[in-house]
Amino acid sequence: MKHWITTIFFLAGKLGKLVDGLTKEMENYAISLTMETFRVLDTLMKLEDKKRRLCNFKVLAVFFKSKLDNEQIEIVRRRIIKGETFEEVASVLEISKSTAGRKYSEAINKSIAASLSLTYDEDRLLEDYKDIPLIMKTYNKFVKNAGVK
Repeated sequence: MKHWITTIFFLAGKLGKLVDGLTKEMENYAISLTMETFRVLDTLMKLEDKKRRLCNFKVLAVFFKSKLDNEQIEIVRRRIIKGETFEEVASVLEISKSTAGRKYSEAINKSIAASLSLTYDEDRLLEDYKDIPLIMKTYNKFVKNAGVK
């Protein structure tokens, strides 16, 4: 579950552009003169579903952040988004390396609990997002790099 949480935090800031791209793609299909109406509608429905799921993914990150204090949010941001080591995080925030690690673990565990409270477990996340390449590529990167740094 930890890898899903890191994926959600990592991609939260990047999903706006992806949603905007889907909106533009939907507009292009909507004005298509070369596709049959049924195919246009089917494509638009699939794109709208994908857009909805991406928005939900971003909402998860916002919900998780609401469960954390400001220091935990900053530690998560530095660790996941900026890729800093716990030593680097500790130095910038003027805390010990062990405190940075402990607060990071607490933040991840709070986020896992928040996700499970919404019935988003690993199976549901995989089912909902397995067809979105950016999410799966990022998730697999975190799985592959587990334990690094």
